[in-house]
Amino acid sequence: MERQLDPQSVEIVIPGPERPFTQPAYWRMPAILLFMTVWPWFWVSFGLFSVKDFRVTLFLYELICCGLPILLLRGEAFSLLPLAVRKRYIVIACLAANMMFLGVFKQTNGMIINWPVFGTHIQAIGLEVNPVFWIFSLYFVLLNPLFEEIFWRGVVYREWRARLGPWRANLLSSFFFGAWHWIILQYYFEPLWAIACTMTVMIGGMIFAYSYEKTGTMGTAVLLHGLGADLPLIFILHTAILHSNGMH
Repeated sequence: MERQLDPQSVEIVIPGPERPFTQPAYWRMPAILLFMTVWPWFWVSFGLFSVKDFRVTLFLYELICCGLPILLLRGEAFSLLPLAVRKRYIVIACLAANMMFLGVFKQTNGMIINWPVFGTHIQAIGLEVNPVFWIFSLYFVLLNPLFEEIFWRGVVYREWRARLGPWRANLLSSFFFGAWHWIILQYYFEPLWAIACTMTVMIGGMIFAYSYEKTGTMGTAVLLHGLGADLPLIFILHTAILHSNGMH
């Protein structure tokens, strides 16, 4: 039995222009993430080898490489505190890292550094042990870990984690985190030591990502990064500058 249409309820449909059926671009976000993950390579290389100024290199890395993707990929907010881990464990880990880094540098008597290249570069950019150096040191220990952790763990790791899971995301993000450091390390360090240091940075990235995964906050990763990795590098850089100045 046919349904009778009520003239007062007839719906008028105006056909619109035909649009071709397209599949969603599932590749778009992974492509953006991959590009963002290798983003530091260009800017660090440009600052280090073209401009040849560590201050410009740090500016390009911190603001363009780390800051811009954070603004573009604003996701769910994350917290720095509470640490969600016993503070004594952080202290022990930082002390162990400092002893290891400084111990290796001391025991090798500085042979890990390519002294001619290092000396030439610090003279070219005017890097000396002066008040500017200590201001840079404070920035490097306090703010650099914050920028890097928010970018590498808070953005890169978290975005990859949503697509690959925690372990694969940890390995991928930590690999690229260490790999871009090779640009600097292979320039200042002897070849085998540059590879060894790059692998050490990758392992550090895995530890930072693991701490972020387990605690759910960024604070532990920032502290481990700043006090366990960047702080001993300042002492090594201080000794290397004095040693290099004594060679000239």
